[in-house]
Amino acid sequence: MITGLPRSGSTLLHGLLAQDPANRVPQTWETLRPSPPPDCLTYDRDPRIASAERDLRWFDRLVPEFKKIHAVGARLPEECVPLLSHSFISSQFCIMYGVPSYLNWMRAQDLRPAYELHRRFLQQLQWRCPGDRWVLKAPSHLPALRELCSVYPDVSLIMTHREPLEVLASEASLHTVLRQAFSDAVDPALVGREVTELTADEIRAGLEARADGHPPPERVLDVRYLDLVRDPMATIRRIYLRFGVPLTADAEARMRRYLADSPKDRHGAHVYSLTAFGLSQDEERERYRAYRERFLMA
Repeated sequence: MITGLPRSGSTLLHGLLAQDPANRVPQTWETLRPSPPPDCLTYDRDPRIASAERDLRWFDRLVPEFKKIHAVGARLPEECVPLLSHSFISSQFCIMYGVPSYLNWMRAQDLRPAYELHRRFLQQLQWRCPGDRWVLKAPSHLPALRELCSVYPDVSLIMTHREPLEVLASEASLHTVLRQAFSDAVDPALVGREVTELTADEIRAGLEARADGHPPPERVLDVRYLDLVRDPMATIRRIYLRFGVPLTADAEARMRRYLADSPKDRHGAHVYSLTAFGLSQDEERERYRAYRERFLMA
């Protein structure tokens, strides 16, 4: 399971790991239309792929800026947020809509039922199309590590880390772009405050859970964004070595092709700044001082 700060390289890492044929990832089309369960014999030509592509073309018309922020495609690896949305306890609704009352309600809920449904969702997808292991990702797992470990007691965790001042601006931009498509008015300063308060709280909850052994330290690996983008394959080799998984020559070749075919900013640069969302560099640097000293200063 990949989690950590949003906008910290988890999508790149998930996409790379998805190139290994032994790793099973949920693709966007099957999270949108999971029934009937996908079948290995027809997986690559399932008619739901074309149907999902049509839906995504409409989404692109509605939110054309989004592809600069996050790649979308029916055959791309999808994170766990859409799976959790079926429980109606999901960060998806907080990202797309400015509904503070829902956010407050969600943060007070027992998250275990959402993760039990998440597990059943995966069982559905793997029934006729299994892999050697699931490789999953969502930043929203960070504050739910206790519930995640209670439902998946054998989970191995990769936690990604990036400079919070960059993360906050990028994440606030993502929220704003999506909300502008679904709301009549969006206040960027309100989005900025919401994003930083939620991010700080999620870091606190995640690190407290880790300190209590959820999951045990030997099943956790920390990955820094700068290390990942500087040498992606070195990070991949470190992950496979850490968790005792063989990295085959075929999987490595597929990953290298993926990197060559996935240039950064292919749809245009994603431009963002803290000041656009009413955030102060000094205040945010102090808010995340302990996190930055622990994970980013070495």
